[in-house]
Amino acid sequence: ALVLLILPMFFPAQFGAKIWITIPGIGSIQPGEFAKIVIAVFFSGYLMVKRDALALASRRFMGMYLPRGRDLGPILAIWAMSILILVFETDLGTSLLFFGMFVVMLYVATERTSWIVFGLVMSAVGAVGVASFEPHVQDRVTAWLDPFAGWGTHPASEQMAQVLMSFGSGGTLGTGLGQGHSDLILFAANTDFILATVGEELGLAGVMAFLLLYGLIVERGVRTALAARDPFGKLLAIGLSGAF
Repeated sequence: ALVLLILPMFFPAQFGAKIWITIPGIGSIQPGEFAKIVIAVFFSGYLMVKRDALALASRRFMGMYLPRGRDLGPILAIWAMSILILVFETDLGTSLLFFGMFVVMLYVATERTSWIVFGLVMSAVGAVGVASFEPHVQDRVTAWLDPFAGWGTHPASEQMAQVLMSFGSGGTLGTGLGQGHSDLILFAANTDFILATVGEELGLAGVMAFLLLYGLIVERGVRTALAARDPFGKLLAIGLSGAF
């Protein structure tokens, strides 16, 4: 999994992030998508073996009951290395997803709600910290807060404004398949802003159907986890559902 995450570091950055590798004859792929599955399998296997040890607290820190370092250490080390690599590559979205998957799987394995609280606090602290020191993230946040303020002067803001206009022009039922103006969103119409394209061409109805479909897939994953009789299968189903 770490090798898959490191690979993009040896390729040029695309659109401010090093998350793609280009394979001649195939095109560009994101190795991080495959790393999600590998890391979910590792977390599931380790948490299955150390489940009882992790559930038994050996010390209390800031109101949280923590397991022994030798039990939590290996999984924490793999998680930390993955996050650091992704932060270095400026793939902050995947970093947040990995962190969420890590916290949810720990909660399911130990049944301690303190991990959820820990995850929310650390997510907030990390988001503020990264946004304060990473110019690329600062630009994204500024564009998100007021996309029309940078119209004509800031590409990220202009792109976000075009996304909002795409949603608005779709109305309830949309303009029809292939009848949208996805060229306004440029290269990201079929990657970062797929939902905006759906919203314009299929309207609010299409967006709701799209979200319901995603929700159904996640719900089936959670139901599979609840029905699983072995701990590994339960944790893996939850992990993959979270990664999805």
